Amino acid sequence: MRIHLIAAALLASGASAPAWAQCLECAQQMFQATLTSNAWYNINQDQIDQTRSGDARNGLCHDANRHLAGCREAAAAGVPGPVADQAEGAVMAVLGAEYQRRVRSGGAGNANAWFNKAAGDVGRQVAG
Repeated sequence: MRIHLIAAALLASGASAPAWAQCLECAQQMFQATLTSNAWYNINQDQIDQTRSGDARNGLCHDANRHLAGCREAAAAGVPGPVADQAEGAVMAVLGAEYQRRVRSGGAGNANAWFNKAAGDVGRQVAG
């Protein structure tokens, strides 16, 4: 029984790894987790960039890849500027009126969410 008490006292007194060693191990684990997270982020971002670039080369243009070469040429060959401006003005007049109605009935937060979705949907339909 006396041996068990001595062993328990040794364990409780810190006979295990010192606090600085535990802190160092924790810091190493955090550093490794950060490196791993950054590596996966870069891998995923590279895949996203490749997909956007491939879409642009194939003529599939969306907000995230309009700046890429394939989409810039497609936009240049599209609708003339004054016609596009006139169409945008007509659409925005309708969306703006509905936005104001939604601000009055449901508040600016809900109206902003609706407007962002509606404008995106209209933009995708026009682009298609």
